[in-house]
Amino acid sequence: MLKFIGVLGMFLLLATPGFASGDLESRATSIINQKCAMCHSTKRVYRNKGRSKQWWTKNVKRMREYGTQMTDEEARTIVEYLSK
Repeated sequence: MLKFIGVLGMFLLLATPGFASGDLESRATSIINQKCAMCHSTKRVYRNKGRSKQWWTKNVKRMREYGTQMTDEEARTIVEYLSK
């Protein structure tokens, strides 16, 4: 019975909008604070929020070429978040 309740609880959490994606905003903010803020103020990053995915993809790629260490998943997360 307890196993069933645990499985049901996980299902309900994963079915909740925003939870399955791991809360995009909090994940992206964490990455930005850890990776981007090493060289830029977060103000500089956020003033460009809302630009196109293409623009952010190009800029994140360039920062990685300059030596920013981030996974492909982290790059996709911040591009998705900052392009909204």
